[in-house]
Amino acid sequence: VRRSAGRAQRHDVFVVRGNSGQMRKLANEDACIEWARQRGFRILDPAQMTVDQLVHELRDARCVAGVEG
Repeated sequence: VRRSAGRAQRHDVFVVRGNSGQMRKLANEDACIEWARQRGFRILDPAQMTVDQLVHELRDARCVAGVEG
């Protein structure tokens, strides 16, 4: 992963949970996504990406936000 080229440096990413795994849906997920989008965050859905694509997008991100654990 450390040798992989990233999309950018010091960019912001918001990871959506989608319908995979344990359901931990935000009551206001759409509003959170829109908030992040308005601030220039790249919105990612890992279920729609390969591991290489995900690494490319997350590498060197300044901020990664989303719902986990």
